[in-house]
Amino acid sequence: MRLGLYHGPLYRGEAGYETYGPYAGYVAEFARHFERVVIFAPVTTRDTAYRGVPITAPNVHVAELPDFDTHVQATRHLPSIWRTFRREIGDLDVINCRNTAPYGYLLYYLGRPRGIGFFYDFTSEPFELIRSGSRYRGWYGWFARMAYGVEFAIQKRIMRRTFSFVRGKGPCDRLRQVTDRLCPLISTTLGRGDLHERTDHALHTPVRLLYVGYLKDMKGLPDVIDALAILRNAGENVELHLVGAGPQEQSLRTQVARGGLEDRVHFHGYVVMGPDLNRHYDQADVFVFASLSEGSPRVVLEAMAHSLPVVSTPVGSVPELIEDGDRGLLVPCGDPQAMARAVSRMIHDDALRARCAKTGHEFAKNITVEKLVAPMVAKAKELARVRTPGRS
Repeated sequence: MRLGLYHGPLYRGEAGYETYGPYAGYVAEFARHFERVVIFAPVTTRDTAYRGVPITAPNVHVAELPDFDTHVQATRHLPSIWRTFRREIGDLDVINCRNTAPYGYLLYYLGRPRGIGFFYDFTSEPFELIRSGSRYRGWYGWFARMAYGVEFAIQKRIMRRTFSFVRGKGPCDRLRQVTDRLCPLISTTLGRGDLHERTDHALHTPVRLLYVGYLKDMKGLPDVIDALAILRNAGENVELHLVGAGPQEQSLRTQVARGGLEDRVHFHGYVVMGPDLNRHYDQADVFVFASLSEGSPRVVLEAMAHSLPVVSTPVGSVPELIEDGDRGLLVPCGDPQAMARAVSRMIHDDALRARCAKTGHEFAKNITVEKLVAPMVAKAKELARVRTPGRS
């Protein structure tokens, strides 16, 4: 059977195609189950955070799309995207499409007359992002709501006719207003090499707080830095390590300098998944996550896999992952004071810290990329077996 994937961008270098770690693991797992996997992806040769892990499976073929980051940019390349879709789709039995992939619904309408199966993978809630993101103010926010409103209307029509997987129980429950043909999943890229069970929960001096992810709007990072300042002013000996890159880095550095926190905040840049990233998890004491909008953030699960207690906002599937007071602590979005109090509690309550580390690790080791992909593989094969022209 032959599967099409339309999810994330790829980088093309001298050694071949690369992408970011989570998507590379996702592709590799699908490649184990299908004769051929075709990736529809915008491809770039410029330096980007969407690189670092090679696509190595020999049965993976890349159907290159022009380089774009947004729907607006994709619109300029629509004729080329359309031609690529039409050229490649006839060789497929089923298609797995991320809900935010620009013009992904065209693959459904091209494939339906050929009886090609199709299902969505909802990894986020764009309307929540539009409501909360600082960039979506004024005319741009109005345009984004209108544009995605049209696209989501098309997606809802497709969802009622096909099947969708949704990252997180909360988003899945909300999408049940559209259709019952849904299955909630927990995002993960964990493999056996990503697990580390600690037996010693003593803290470093200073205490090391860790964030891993993009440095961009909606991640709540100004709130994390404000929380660090509150902790420092309260006499706590703590420092913050930010692992990741993104467009907000310079404004965060400005905030750090303005608060006199240069010796307390460390920017490590982008780190490829694997031993280097695992080392950051293993050297930290508390994982902090202040995002304002998420689906099922993989980094929270990665932290738990390394026996790190978590302090997080209750976005997406996070409440399901950590269970407040058991595998971590939840704090309201946009509340640095609450985050500072939770971090202080995690520092000073040895029993809480040890319990969160232990129960979090026990939970995470049973959530692997194999388990994430398995129900999608089963659904894909089911759709391919019942392939009938004009239906999916």
